[in-house]
Amino acid sequence: MPSLITRLRRAILADVFRRGTTRRVEAAAPQARANANRRRQVLSVYNPEFSGLHVHDGNDGAWWCDRCGQQNLLKIQQGRHPFGQLSCARCNHIFNQIDVSTNVMCDKVIRDDFHPDRYLVPEGKACGVVCPGCGSTHLGVRMAGQDVPWYSTYDFSRIKCHCGRRGGGEWLNSWYCFCVGSCRDWHEDRVGAEGKAMEERLERRFQTH
Repeated sequence: MPSLITRLRRAILADVFRRGTTRRVEAAAPQARANANRRRQVLSVYNPEFSGLHVHDGNDGAWWCDRCGQQNLLKIQQGRHPFGQLSCARCNHIFNQIDVSTNVMCDKVIRDDFHPDRYLVPEGKACGVVCPGCGSTHLGVRMAGQDVPWYSTYDFSRIKCHCGRRGGGEWLNSWYCFCVGSCRDWHEDRVGAEGKAMEERLERRFQTH
C-alpha cells in the first residue's frame, strides 16, 4: 500500500497536470472559435459540389469600363432610373456603346426611323437610356397602339435629365439605349457571366484595332 507521502505526491502532480491542461484549453478556446467561424463563412460562400454558385451579394450584374478596365456593379432599382448613375468608379467614364456588361443590360433595341424619339423593344422588356453628360439612367415611356408584332414602342422625347440634357430629337443620337435584361446569369454563375463579358470585350477590342 502506498505511503502517505507517495499519495500526497501523486495528488499534487495530478492537480498540477489538471491546472495546466485547463489553462491550455482556455487559452486555445478563442482561436478554436475563430477557426470554426472562418470555416462556416467559407462553407457559406463556396461549395465544391456547386463551385459556380455564390451567395447573392445584392447586385444584379456588372459593366466594365473600356477606358480603364474597372468592374462596376449593377443593381436594378425601382422607379424611373433603373440603374441609377453609370459612371466608372475609378476614372468617371460614362457608360456608352463601347463598354460591355452582363445580361442585365442588353442592347436589343431597334431605332424607329419614322419617329426619331422612339425605339422598338422586345415585348415584356423595359427600355431606357444613359445620359451622356452625367451617366444617369432613365426609363422611356411605353407607347400604346404600336403595330409591330412582339415589340413595344418606347418614347424618350419627354426625358429631361437633372444635368440639363434632354432626350428628344437630335439629342437622343448621343444617348445609349438599352433594355433591362435578365440577371440570372449573375445570380446563378457569376464567374461564367464575368468570363462571357470579358470575351465580348476582347472581341470588340480586336474589331476596333
